[in-house]
Amino acid sequence: MRTPRYVLSAFLLLTATLTLSACSGKDKGDINKNNADSASVEELYERASNAMDDERYVEATRYFEEVERQHPYSTWAVKAQIMAAWSFYESNDYVQAEASLDRFIQLYPADSLTEYAYYLKALVFYEQIVDVERDADMTRKALFAFEDLLRRYPSGPYSR
Repeated sequence: MRTPRYVLSAFLLLTATLTLSACSGKDKGDINKNNADSASVEELYERASNAMDDERYVEATRYFEEVERQHPYSTWAVKAQIMAAWSFYESNDYVQAEASLDRFIQLYPADSLTEYAYYLKALVFYEQIVDVERDADMTRKALFAFEDLLRRYPSGPYSR
């Protein structure tokens, strides 16, 4: 007695699916969603800060973003957004850092941390300068960003 082809195909597909799902695990840097959903804003922010202190920048960024997701209108969300940008900067993810800083500057133009956002954005460009003589694009962007910082905050703490 022969097994029909479609039964054999379905069995192989089911076996492959179960094998692949068993192999997929959590990323080491993933945060536990159930644990994060039940945590207070202070706990989430503290976890993010601890991850930053331990130089686990990807994990810190996820916690900071979780703070912003769960508590979007809190003062913690504002701090978490700038800290997420700093985490991106520290992990050399300059594209994400720049996007996060642009978003912060657009959302909070009058916040006390906006000056720091402009400064960090200038550093993002500065850190990407490889060789001034080859490609001056990042050099130009860094120069314009620092000039923009000085123009907006001439006597601020980051103008030095």
